[in-house]
Parts: sequence; C-alpha cells; structure tokens
Amino acid sequence: MSTSRRPATERKRFSIALDMADYDALQKLGAAQRPPLKQQYLVELAVKKLLDQHANRQLSFPLKP
Repeated sequence: MSTSRRPATERKRFSIALDMADYDALQKLGAAQRPPLKQQYLVELAVKKLLDQHANRQLSFPLKP
C-alpha cells in the first residue's frame, strides 16, 4: 500500500462527520503513535486500504457497520 503524498493540486479535500466515540478512538490511536499521527493521515490510510481491497476484489458490499 503506497502512502506517498501527491502535490496539493492533485488532491481533493472534503469533510466527514464521525460519532464522538469514533472520533475519540481515532484521536487516541494517533496520539499513541511515536511520532504522533494526525487524524487526517489515519483516515487517508483507512480510505486507501478500503480502495485497495476493493480493487483486489477482497471487499464485498454491503459492509456491516
């Protein structure tokens, strides 16, 4: 899984809303890493993993929450 960053001109920003429990867990996960990781980076990794699994036909829908 490649996590190389693209130039800002090739990236798209958007907003998401999380349940407070998920937000707190994400914040704790990032803070527990050395060096600490930003929430945006963790979400980007999760999205990349989801898309990679879909591309490799390792993912089926609907996903269970």
